[in-house]
Amino acid sequence: MTDEVNIRQMKLISGDEIVCLVSSDNDSTYLVETPMELRYVPGTAGKYHLLPWFALSSSKLVSINKSNVISHCAVDAEVKYHYISLALDDGSHNVGLLNEDEERQLDMFDELMLPTKSDLIH
Repeated sequence: MTDEVNIRQMKLISGDEIVCLVSSDNDSTYLVETPMELRYVPGTAGKYHLLPWFALSSSKLVSINKSNVISHCAVDAEVKYHYISLALDDGSHNVGLLNEDEERQLDMFDELMLPTKSDLIH
């Protein structure tokens, strides 16, 4: 069943990498469903998270101009399985089987990388 589903990884000119279901496309646009940002976990080998790409929107369909896509490819069966599970689930969007220590490290990394109020210039 999952072999028939067109789930792709896309590298965008913005630097974002997403995993999404390509519903349709034409000469200039991809219409994708439930796009998720692929975020690698620093300091781990092959661990990653899939997070909602448009986290503040309830819309599942997003159009992407093809000129904004550097490259794309079909994902492996394991990634496809996880993506489908997450797309159908309304809970946590974490993938990669992180243990508690790795989750803590990721949280600490996020805290270090996120700007504080005093870091903002404007």
